[in-house]
Amino acid sequence: MIHPLRWLLAVVVVVMMTGCAWLARVVTAPPSDDASPVEVTVTRGTSGRELIEQLEKMTLVSHPRIAYWYLRLTGTFDVLRAGTYSVPGDSP
Repeated sequence: MIHPLRWLLAVVVVVMMTGCAWLARVVTAPPSDDASPVEVTVTRGTSGRELIEQLEKMTLVSHPRIAYWYLRLTGTFDVLRAGTYSVPGDSP
């Protein structure tokens, strides 16, 4: 018989692996099938939340909260500068 704590640990590991697989799929899945480049203009003083809202309106982000936290945790907001960027329409 399996000890109850080992059973619980096994369930927690499976749930965490499933969650990580889902998150990886969400982060890397393109929000649209259109691969044509899209121009994104970032104005000076634009916050991370404003940028994500702009990308969501342009249908470049399908999960804005996840995109926000991904960009924040990877440090992308720290290196982002004002300007116009060409982004492939099918990029995650």
